[in-house]
Amino acid sequence: QVEIIFLCLYRIALTPNLYKEYLSSFSYEQTVNRRELPYTSTIRGRVAIYNATVGWYTGVPNALLAFISKGGRVFVEMTDESGFFSISHVQGGTWSAFKLNESTGNLIYAPDFGVYKYPSLVLTKWGPEVDIGFYTVFKCGTAVLFDLMDPSFLQIPPMDGGQVLLSIYEHDTHSAPTSFGSSVQFLMREGYAVATVYLPPDVPIEILLKTGYALKMPLAFLINASGESSEGAGYRLREGEQYIFTYTALRLAEDLYWVNNGYLQTAERYQLGGGFAKKHDSIRGFIEQAKDMLKSRRYDMAYHYSIMAWAFGRDVYLGLRGLIEDSVNAIVYVIAMMLPFIFLFERLVFHAEGLKRILSLIGVSLFFISLLSFLHPGFIVASNIMMVIVSFIVVILVLMVIAVFFSIFSSAVKRLAIRMRGMHFAEISKGDAAVMSFSVGVENLRKRKSKLLLTLFSIIIVVMALVMFTSTSTITLVQPLPAGEHPPYQGIYVKRLDWGKLQHQVGENAVRQLRIICGEDAIVTPRIWVHPINPADPSLRFTLSYKNNNITFHAMIGMTPEEINNAIIQSAVIAGRWFLPTDRWTCILTEKQAERLGITELPAEVTLLGRKFIVTGIVDGNIFDDIREMDGEAITPLDATQERIWSIHFPSEDNLIIGYRDALLLGGRIVSVSARFSNSSLISEAAKVFSGAFSGLAIYSGVGDFIYLNTKMRRISIHGLEMQAIPLGIAILILFNLMLGEVYGRKR
Repeated sequence: QVEIIFLCLYRIALTPNLYKEYLSSFSYEQTVNRRELPYTSTIRGRVAIYNATVGWYTGVPNALLAFISKGGRVFVEMTDESGFFSISHVQGGTWSAFKLNESTGNLIYAPDFGVYKYPSLVLTKWGPEVDIGFYTVFKCGTAVLFDLMDPSFLQIPPMDGGQVLLSIYEHDTHSAPTSFGSSVQFLMREGYAVATVYLPPDVPIEILLKTGYALKMPLAFLINASGESSEGAGYRLREGEQYIFTYTALRLAEDLYWVNNGYLQTAERYQLGGGFAKKHDSIRGFIEQAKDMLKSRRYDMAYHYSIMAWAFGRDVYLGLRGLIEDSVNAIVYVIAMMLPFIFLFERLVFHAEGLKRILSLIGVSLFFISLLSFLHPGFIVASNIMMVIVSFIVVILVLMVIAVFFSIFSSAVKRLAIRMRGMHFAEISKGDAAVMSFSVGVENLRKRKSKLLLTLFSIIIVVMALVMFTSTSTITLVQPLPAGEHPPYQGIYVKRLDWGKLQHQVGENAVRQLRIICGEDAIVTPRIWVHPINPADPSLRFTLSYKNNNITFHAMIGMTPEEINNAIIQSAVIAGRWFLPTDRWTCILTEKQAERLGITELPAEVTLLGRKFIVTGIVDGNIFDDIREMDGEAITPLDATQERIWSIHFPSEDNLIIGYRDALLLGGRIVSVSARFSNSSLISEAAKVFSGAFSGLAIYSGVGDFIYLNTKMRRISIHGLEMQAIPLGIAILILFNLMLGEVYGRKR
């Protein structure tokens, strides 16, 4: 390998005009001279498939190449009989290539992101003509997925934590196939993503849904699991086949359920259920209810139960995976404690020398590891326990080698110091002293074998009694934390922490889920904020016109007709009326806004963004500004011009009140949702259910005179400790008495 690398580097170094012809485009100092280069370029290339028989790429005829330029223009070109293509008048952009079955319209070739992906734009220079080389495709089957999101947020994963990532693996080896591909489309308003996955034909494949903060523990997976096989069988597609994962959320929840079921059965064999069995059974209930709703064609309820099963299923998955990993990690600790015990046991029982000592150490090690494998659950739940043991032994051996080198280095330094300064005092190394103490101690123990056995049995019995009657475990629960007093209404308020930093919304999913959970006992009212394209730019403002008068403002708030049930909003309306369910393209002004526009009679027609709006009412801006939600903040849009401050809101004079559906059509984001209950006794249970499933949201509840922030948290539960105080004291005295007896016994 070193020789090959050297030859490659030697060849590259001898390439004529290497920097000028090939590497100059990588220079950050290079600028484009418009006199020498035109604004547009002609891009040439070849759509090809890697031919393993000849070890190189073979052109794909009649493939479609789509090029999307920086300006958003789409160019589509078909390759010739050799796979070549040419697109003119473009500069920069992205491209992709496909080939369709002319009879069925299904994909038969798709972009290859695997090991044969050709590194486009490497060693090329943009100019009048650009050759991108090969664009690699492969023969594939196609799978379509929906509802890709983080169920705890009911939304696409946050931008700062990573987007939706699809990992495609061969099911048998859990490694990436040679060729694969995918494309993901994000539907921000709906709160989920859809994806098309390109899979190698006739290979069982599993698909993992991940994000930046869930790489090790995926959000979900599709492995085709069942009651007969919790590990699944994967999905095998034929060439040109298109498979649609209908009810994707339900399929994800089912696979999570069966995997958890396998984990739970293994864990309960060793009494390690950890309280997950009850929640696991409830997930099965959600899945069955979702299937029943599908049979009844109540798709909204089926989706609700699917999302609930997915959210709770991932909670159980995280808990069981953590429990299993803790069990496996405990093996490393146990083996670390076993190492000195093995040396002690061999010295006490066999006391061999030379080769016999090595064989006795190996035999003792194998015996106790075999015994431990029957007693410790980590040996069963670990996917490859021998790798854990071998890895730990390798680490120990490496540490021993490092210790030897350090000892040699220390000895050399000491010899050098003695040569230069002379011997000042005699000393023995701490390691030699420890080994000598160990040997002397073992020899003393061997002289009194019967007393040694009695002492060891006494210590073992006392320690086992303490350990077996005490256990420590973690429990996850929804804990309502006090967040204030005197709630503005009796109900539930849902938002994103720091308003999602205006990158992500609460989303329509949260509105639907809250409506279903609260039922007919509550009035659910979502709110929308509409900001300019760049909310942080204070110069960007909306303009509202009436006759010859104009006013400008930074943002808009979309509100529903049901908001009139709020007594404060009722008192704020001083002229006209609030929104009606039948209203379209209507708005409400503050008293000062109406005065500046010169509006004296209602309804009045105004112009916003080139569209006619009808002013139906006027509100008192001071009263509207005083409205506070359960988090203590105003309901008006966030002032995003304040850098990294997520609690300052625009005054009512600097925003416009419009209808909820109109705000959606203008591209607004659902930032919060409220549920006002007529029966306050139902609030706590609804908040508990919603918080337990969707813990990524900030969920407030107003009950009586208090406001609570419902948070999911983990607590450490120690069972039996309250009963161990007196036995623990007795055990300490027993061990102390044994040690004293040993000391005085040697004195005699």
